[in-house]
Amino acid sequence: MKQRFTLFIIISCFSLGVFGQVYTEFTPAQKPKSPERPSAYHALLDAYKAFQQNTLRKSATDLSTYLDTAEIQLLLQEDQYLPIISQIITYDISGKLTNMRTIVLNDQTFQWENSSKTEYSYDINGNISQVVSKEWNVGSSTWIPVSKTEYSYDANDNLIQILDYEWGQSVGQYLNSRKVTMTLDENGLETLTLVSFWDANEGQWVESWKYEYNYDPNDALLLETEYAWDNDASDWVFSWKTDYTYNEDEQLTTKEEYNWDSQTSLWTAYWESIITYDAGGNVYQQIDSEYLLPGGTWQEQWKGVYTFDEQNNPLTEIYSQWDEAATQLAPTAKYEYVYDPGTLLSELVVPPISWFVSDYRQQIVSKPLGYISYDYNSETPAFEVYYQEVYYFNEHHPTNVIGSETSRIASIFPNPVREHITLNFAGEYHEVSFELYDVTGRRVIQTRVENGESLNLEGLQNGIYLYRISADEQIQTGKLLKK
Repeated sequence: MKQRFTLFIIISCFSLGVFGQVYTEFTPAQKPKSPERPSAYHALLDAYKAFQQNTLRKSATDLSTYLDTAEIQLLLQEDQYLPIISQIITYDISGKLTNMRTIVLNDQTFQWENSSKTEYSYDINGNISQVVSKEWNVGSSTWIPVSKTEYSYDANDNLIQILDYEWGQSVGQYLNSRKVTMTLDENGLETLTLVSFWDANEGQWVESWKYEYNYDPNDALLLETEYAWDNDASDWVFSWKTDYTYNEDEQLTTKEEYNWDSQTSLWTAYWESIITYDAGGNVYQQIDSEYLLPGGTWQEQWKGVYTFDEQNNPLTEIYSQWDEAATQLAPTAKYEYVYDPGTLLSELVVPPISWFVSDYRQQIVSKPLGYISYDYNSETPAFEVYYQEVYYFNEHHPTNVIGSETSRIASIFPNPVREHITLNFAGEYHEVSFELYDVTGRRVIQTRVENGESLNLEGLQNGIYLYRISADEQIQTGKLLKK
């Protein structure tokens, strides 16, 4: 891989008006999932609840190793990645997540700029009590509030209420937006959820959706029924329901969704998900089908195929969607996940497990290093790398990733390298320090260097490394490919 200064030259050969659009329109990790019904709200509730369940982070005994930065890197050409989005993560002294700040690469100056950030607060029991989202205003160089969410819990630390607020720019304060209230049984299972929205004209909460849940004797969810509030009838009316079926190992095998036909007062099949498992008990495949009317036939619409490693970490995900022209399921995307099998996730300080991308992230047990996202090229036909996300541990904030010729401290050649690299300084410096890190964030080299000095890298394994050169309060960072 060429160093990042060389990438600047490569990019300059493109039309910035075309190439620059990548940064503003790029949306990583948008998986081709099965379509959600418009009224579905429970998926959002699941995300809320998963987020506040931070048992993995609470169990970390060594707070010295923490996930500090997640960097999206766009593939330019073979072995050449351009970092375009970076998420900087901070924690408090006890290892709880306090801030996630997103910075993006400016497609004109090729420098990092603030984009958005999310701040987290906790109650005395360690539960997330408030999440505040802000966006960076370039004109005023200040953070502007966007939204706020408050969480409330019962005496057993079960989540029972969520309050959403939106920032009212004209009035300079947060305004009520949405309220979610959960009712639990004696076992802590959610039996009823009410969703209300704020009516600014009436100055009160207006109930909109209701969800009821039924379970089997083993506390597995059997039935989810959704109701909508009918203003004309002043009553709740059926809207949707989902039936869940399990195998003898209590694994979910079928999820059947129905919508309510008010004309016939009957439930009408709409969507079905069939899940199969491998010999190790991990999900192997999920196929989603739509019930087509008239005719009443099931048509496959989406498929996900999954593999796991020996530690049961999610390893690959391959997605297909129905292609009307080809009248068959066609591949669309693939994700590959990378881990350090020698380190347990429970030993690290990381964000809540819901932050990770994998569909089955709750099964992650090893230290995650990142993932590679592929798009399917039907002309090749083959999966092609689109971007990768790399996780850095312990203070690897990107600084001056790509700059002008005069901002360089030194040039490094050759890159890619097999045995030795040579550093040639761009100017006169009092003292120059060279550091090299592997993809896990482990520092493998730290030394002072002289102009024209050669460093021996024969002992390093092949792969991608991150270098950091410091001199007279200047910093230069980049990537080095060892072959």
